[in-house]
Amino acid sequence: MVSIWLILAGVLLATEMLTGTFYFLMLGAGALAGALCARLDVPVSLQIVVASLIGLSACFAVWQMRGRRVTHASDNNANPLGQLDIGERVAVAHWNEDGTCEVKHRGAMWAAVLSRPDAQRMTGPHRIVAVDGVRLVIESVDRLR
Repeated sequence: MVSIWLILAGVLLATEMLTGTFYFLMLGAGALAGALCARLDVPVSLQIVVASLIGLSACFAVWQMRGRRVTHASDNNANPLGQLDIGERVAVAHWNEDGTCEVKHRGAMWAAVLSRPDAQRMTGPHRIVAVDGVRLVIESVDRLR
């Protein structure tokens, strides 16, 4: 029975390497606990209970920790990468009808919107004032003078 638990643990660990999540790693730890119980000649039903409890408890712990670290993309104070962009300048060539534009920033094209929807859409230099998900929120540099 030990070898069955070890094979199951190996399959779960290999799956974790392919997916990159910690959940399969935690389930693999549960399978290793089942193998330890089998090595100690614990009845099969108790091996299954121990493996399930350890694997699922570890998955729940990972889920809880990930939930605490998730931040809203519009919360720039919690997004250190968004803080790097604030204050940088971009150039607007033209505006789309829906109030968005595309600007080149850090070597890639980004969608951008004005910080105040009622502001006049001007072309030319703008400054990034926030990052909202995958969009930059910008203001005209002329408006800042």
